[in-house]
Amino acid sequence: METSVSRRAPWRRTFIVLAALAVGAAACGGDDDGGGGGGTDDGAVGEGNTTTTAPVAEPTRGGTLIYAVEADTQSPWLPSTMVCAAACHSTVGRTIYEPLVMLGSDGQPYPYLLESFSSNDDFTVWTLVVRQGIKFHDGTDLNADAVAFNLINQSQSVLVGPAVQPIADNGIVSDGAFTVTVTMDTPWPAFPTYLNSQLGYMGSPAWIQAATAANDAGDPSLLTQPVGTGPFKYESYESGDNGRLTATRFEDYWRGDGPNSVTGEGLPYLDAIEVRFTPDSSARSQALLAGDIDMLQTSNGIEIDDLEGQDGVAVTILDNPFEIETTYTLINNMPEVNGAPNPMADIRVRRALALATDNQVLSDARTAGRFPPANGPFPPGVIGHLDDSGYPAYDPDAARALVDEVAAEQGSPVAISYKTTNDPFNLTTAELLQQMWEDVGFQVSIDQIPQGEFIGQALAGNFQAFGWRNHAGVDPDQQFVWWSSTTTQGIALNFGRIISDDVDSLLNTIRTATDPDERQGAAEDLNRLFAENVFDAWNNWVYWGLAHADNVYNVAGESIPDAPEGVRAINMGANLPGIIMPAEIFESPAD
Repeated sequence: METSVSRRAPWRRTFIVLAALAVGAAACGGDDDGGGGGGTDDGAVGEGNTTTTAPVAEPTRGGTLIYAVEADTQSPWLPSTMVCAAACHSTVGRTIYEPLVMLGSDGQPYPYLLESFSSNDDFTVWTLVVRQGIKFHDGTDLNADAVAFNLINQSQSVLVGPAVQPIADNGIVSDGAFTVTVTMDTPWPAFPTYLNSQLGYMGSPAWIQAATAANDAGDPSLLTQPVGTGPFKYESYESGDNGRLTATRFEDYWRGDGPNSVTGEGLPYLDAIEVRFTPDSSARSQALLAGDIDMLQTSNGIEIDDLEGQDGVAVTILDNPFEIETTYTLINNMPEVNGAPNPMADIRVRRALALATDNQVLSDARTAGRFPPANGPFPPGVIGHLDDSGYPAYDPDAARALVDEVAAEQGSPVAISYKTTNDPFNLTTAELLQQMWEDVGFQVSIDQIPQGEFIGQALAGNFQAFGWRNHAGVDPDQQFVWWSSTTTQGIALNFGRIISDDVDSLLNTIRTATDPDERQGAAEDLNRLFAENVFDAWNNWVYWGLAHADNVYNVAGESIPDAPEGVRAINMGANLPGIIMPAEIFESPAD
C-alpha cells in the first residue's frame, strides 16, 4: 500500500546531494504538518498503512507527464533481451508493454492480460486463458498464439530463460484460440508471480518477427520501436544519458473507451508520457522543484526527506511489505575476478566486512534515519523474515582480528575493490563504507562506473564488492534466479556467483513444495544460511518514493479488473519496486 505526503514550506529550499541506486537509500513513510504519514520515524518497516495529505481530485483527461528515471536500459526494447533495472519497467515495461499477471497489494497474483490462470493438483501443468478483445498497438490481436510466441521467446532467451527453468522443452502450447498450456518438469506453485515480470511482457509477434528475422530479412532498427498492448504507444526514443522515450495515448487501449475497449474504463487519462534518463539524482530533484519535470522515482531517504518539505511537491511512499527492498554490499563469491585472486571468496573476509559495517550509522547518515538496519534479504511481513537471522552484529574488534589473520597468512594487507555508480551521493556512501572497512585493516579502493553499465558489469561478474539494491517480492521463489548455482554461467543472474549445495537444496524446496509451511521453513533456513556464510553483506531495508508535482494523482496502486474490492496493484516488476503503472495517472489543471 502507499502513502502520499504533501508539504508546503516555501522557505525551505535547502539542496542536499541526492541519490539514486545501489547503496543509496530508499523512501520511507514520514509525517507532515497535518500529522499524516505511512511510516514512522523510528525506522519501522512493513506497516503498509495508507494515509494521504495531498488533496483529492476527480480524474481529468489530457496532458503530458514528464517523468525522470535514473538510467536508460541496455539492449532496448525486446522483452526477451532487455537488461532491466527499475527504470526499464518504468519506461517500456508498464507503459508500452503490460504483463499477463499483476501482483496485488495482498501479495496475491491476479490475471491481467489473462482472463484466468489455473493449475493441476501438483502444479506441473498450468492453463492460461487470454482475455479476449485486446489489441496490440499495430492492430494485431493478443491471443493464445501471441502469448505462446512471447513465452517461448522468453524461455529460450539467454537473459530471461534461466529464470524459467521448470518449463519443459516444448512445454508451451497454444490451442490456436485463447488458451495456452504450460507444462513443467517439476511442480512450480509460484509460476504466476513470474508472469508479472519481464517474462510476462507481451510484445507484438509481428513486430518482433520483423525486427529479428534471420538472413538479413529483419530490421534491427525496429528493436528500439516497441509494440505492446499498454496504455501508451511508442512515439520516439533517444538513447543514453539525458536521452528520452516518448509514448502517446493508445486510442484502442483495452481499458479505454475506443471501439475495441474491453472494460470501457476510459483509460489512460494522460495524452502522453515523456520519460527522461537523468542519472544525476540531484539534477532530477532540481528539475522537479523548478517545474521542468512532473515526477521522479527515488530510493534515497535523504532525498525523500528533503522533497517532502518542498512547496508544490507530493511524495507517494511505496510502503507495502512486498515493495520493500534490501540495500547491501553485493559480494562476488568466486575465487577469481578477471583472472586475479578474489579475497571475497574467503568467508573470513566476508564476515569481517559485515562485522566492520555499522548499519545504524549508515541509516542515520545516508537515509536520514528512515531505513532500519537489515539482517537479511526478507523484510518484516515477507515469508522468510526472521527477527534474528544470526547475521553478524557490528563488532569492529572481531572484524580486525579476522583481517589481521588473513593478512598474516598471505603476507600482505587484505585489499578489496568496491564499485558504485557515478552519482555523487553514492560516492559519499562508498567513502563512508571505505572508512569503516579501513578502520579494521582493509585496504579499500572505490571504482565509480556509469549507471547504465551497472547491471552489465554485475552480469559479467566484473567486481569484488558492489553497492546494490534488490530482493523485493511477494514469494521467496522470486529469489531463485538471484541465488541458484544454475544461473551462474555466462550472463549470470546469480550476480554473486553463489555456488552452494545447501542454498540450491533450499531453493528447490521453496520452488517445488506444495505445503506452505514447508516453503516458509525453507525460506527461513535460507535466511539463516545467508547470515552464516555472509554471501552478501546486508545494510538496510528501504522503501521507494515517487516524488511528483502536487497536481499529479494516482501515481501508485493501479486497479486490477475483477480483483477483490480494496486490492490494488503494487508497483513491481521482476522483483523491482519503484516503477509506475501509468494508465490511471492524471494531472489536475485546477491545481
